[in-house]
Amino acid sequence: FLQPFTASERTIWEAVHDAASAAPDKILLSYEGRRYTAAQLIEAVERTARSLRMIGVSRDSVISIALPNIPQLVFIFYAANSLGAVVNMIHPLAPAQTIIDSLADTDSGWLFIVDALWARYGDKISVAPRLRRVIACSIVSELPVLKRLALRLMRSPLVVRTEAHEKVLTWRDFFANSAAAGNAEAKLPWQASELGSGVYGRQRGRVGREHSGTERRAGVGDDSTLRPADRDAVYLHSGGTTGHPRLIRLSARNLNTLAEQGLSMLGFIASKDAAMIGILPMFHGFGLCMQMHTALTLGFELILVPKFSPDAIAKLVKQRRCQELVIAGVPTLFEGLMRSELLANLNLRHLKALFCGGDSLPEDLRQRFNAFVKERGCTTELREGYGLTETVTVCTLNPANAVRPATVGRPLAGLEVRCCVEGKTEFLPTGEAGEICISGPTVMLGYLNNPEADAEALWRDEDGRRWVRTGDRGYITEEGYVVFQQRFKRILKVSGVPVFPIEIEGKLRDRPGVDTACAVGQPHPYRMQVVHAFIVPEWSESTDASVASKSPGTSGSAGVSEAADADVSDSANATNSIAPNWREETFAGVTLYTSREFAQLQAELTDWANENLITYARPRGYTFCRELPLTLIGKVATHKLESWLIAKLESEAEAADSPTSTTDSSVSGAGD
Repeated sequence: FLQPFTASERTIWEAVHDAASAAPDKILLSYEGRRYTAAQLIEAVERTARSLRMIGVSRDSVISIALPNIPQLVFIFYAANSLGAVVNMIHPLAPAQTIIDSLADTDSGWLFIVDALWARYGDKISVAPRLRRVIACSIVSELPVLKRLALRLMRSPLVVRTEAHEKVLTWRDFFANSAAAGNAEAKLPWQASELGSGVYGRQRGRVGREHSGTERRAGVGDDSTLRPADRDAVYLHSGGTTGHPRLIRLSARNLNTLAEQGLSMLGFIASKDAAMIGILPMFHGFGLCMQMHTALTLGFELILVPKFSPDAIAKLVKQRRCQELVIAGVPTLFEGLMRSELLANLNLRHLKALFCGGDSLPEDLRQRFNAFVKERGCTTELREGYGLTETVTVCTLNPANAVRPATVGRPLAGLEVRCCVEGKTEFLPTGEAGEICISGPTVMLGYLNNPEADAEALWRDEDGRRWVRTGDRGYITEEGYVVFQQRFKRILKVSGVPVFPIEIEGKLRDRPGVDTACAVGQPHPYRMQVVHAFIVPEWSESTDASVASKSPGTSGSAGVSEAADADVSDSANATNSIAPNWREETFAGVTLYTSREFAQLQAELTDWANENLITYARPRGYTFCRELPLTLIGKVATHKLESWLIAKLESEAEAADSPTSTTDSSVSGAGD
């Protein structure tokens, strides 16, 4: 980690093409049993690039991808980069308005979306003013033939018929465009030689070393000059809740710097059959770079997993016993793997590298997981790292065989981590806590069209080096390990995805029947935490308040919301003509006056959240209060609400476990 490092000046696609052309017959991508050799991957990306040109995509165009981990995402991402276009990554389950806002914010004219979601949101999204073309992609179309036929015969809901629309092409029709382009007319910038000739790799290495990336390369036309390595290549979202997050501008150099360091991070000498399990979502920097781009740049097989599921990972671990496997995930994943019956009696010696990031790794979980895999023959251990989207993803990592518990590791080669006085540029001595700041070639270019945010987050020291503020508090040990302590800003991590409570609260306050609101983290055994909303309702003698005693299954003061379409009895929705019955509840030394008489309002808020918030930001529990506790300066005392909630949940859990208890617990477990 301490060795100096300089990334090449290649484009993102060139980095992968170089690895693929070196071993064209090697399996480089797989999806639900279908496997693609390196040569087939190159061909698929070339065809996708020709098809993109046919619908008007060129250098400086912005295309948006809202897809799960399916092969089309890989083809589109690299094809767009090969043309010099910028890729805007969107959560595949984002609400319609979030997608519309993202298209507008990035001036994106092309959208790749799952066909099932287009069928649901198409009428809303199609009116986006800058939208030129939509490509509806099926998660079924790239499956092995027999699986695809079986799903069609079973009339699976995964098989969706896309209705005709002037702006819409199916993936099949879009991909067929490449044939119409013609080989001569559609010569692409990076097709300088024949695959497998050995010339391409040497040419690319020479160009990367001798040139800045602005010169034309063999076969490049006037409209297809490749983008320099320090220009915008990818837009990632900063973890916004409702649709207007900050958009982070990343370059090819940013991504390649991390990907090209992959071997030093692994901690083992990989064989030609090494594989990375692709469970992390690609709309997040962790999944996009440290999973997809790193694996393909190193020539590893990337095994795509379209839906987060520890059991799916456990199944792959069992199936791939003859391969060296690398897994990167959030704490949620490793907790789930220990619960899987598939791994209970399996030898795990083929697990060669295990990385955890995206959220703080509890020490108890780290120890339990290490013991779990060690008992099953695994010789490596779970290694925690630290990063943020503004540095693509990971910037510190615990080295193999030199893990320091309670730290997030040491800076990667070429990066520097220092602690400063919060909000200032004054460096602090080693061991003194302050705001963690990062400098190096992975630091973002900036935020898109947001100079105020740039000024807040980015600064230069007296030597001209660019630094980014993390908003996190910590310190650096004498050995150079970084210790993360806490966040200065209120951010929740739900399954490793950052969520901003202040945005949730602002949206909730705008809802009818809500006076004010506060969102906090509710502990969850699988997702680490979910969102819990404390609501001060607007109430009067005419308030429509449902009586909990008449509504079995409705969550109470600290309860967790049921599904949005749960049945609510007519009697439970009857209008209450008297003021709510507030009851005093004291936990962890904090007293709140709560009521269970707002089931109707809770149902309305749940329906609204399902339509307007990303899944990670949707409250899974509600507490209705007469008022919220305040600090001495009049701010909501969120720490008191968090303490109250945790103590309340623990009390209810103890009551539920008691064999003599007859008390009905109001907590039924967090929803997905």
